[in-house]
Amino acid sequence: MNLERPYIETKRIVIDRKYNPKYGDDRECICGHPYYRHFDSYEDNYPIGCKYCSCDEFVEKVKGDKIFLVRVHDSAVWEEDLEKPGCYRPYYDPPIENRQNAYDHWTFENLTQSHNFIAISEAEVPECLAKHEENIKFFIWQSRNDGHGGSKGGSYPEYLEHVERVKRFNEKQKNVEN
Repeated sequence: MNLERPYIETKRIVIDRKYNPKYGDDRECICGHPYYRHFDSYEDNYPIGCKYCSCDEFVEKVKGDKIFLVRVHDSAVWEEDLEKPGCYRPYYDPPIENRQNAYDHWTFENLTQSHNFIAISEAEVPECLAKHEENIKFFIWQSRNDGHGGSKGGSYPEYLEHVERVKRFNEKQKNVEN
């Protein structure tokens, strides 16, 4: 007797975001552009993200808030340089003494439009730093020496499998020692 249902069913939650005319058109996003610039007035104010940069959603800038940027492909976090306002440099936690200076061309607009950075809030920084650290570990594992002058390479799923094997090995070693 087959107890299977004829259809595989999935439930979905749909969240529709719409322009709120009562919110305030001149409120500033962390990208530096006003609220209304994040909607397409020709398409019933559909939320398209900022028209002038690669900011995908409106996040209100609170006075005194620091703006952080994250590079999408490796989760590297950058912060605005207090000595050079409007320019960004890599963020380190804890700060390192001799870190890279912010150059004049590392502006919000240049980094978000040309170098695949997106704006994030300070609350999102720890998660991005953790992802960045994991990416670095993967890149190091992927570029390990193959003994013939090249690198072994490997995919991310293979890396995760390797990490699990190392964990199991370390647990066995602990059990043997006890």
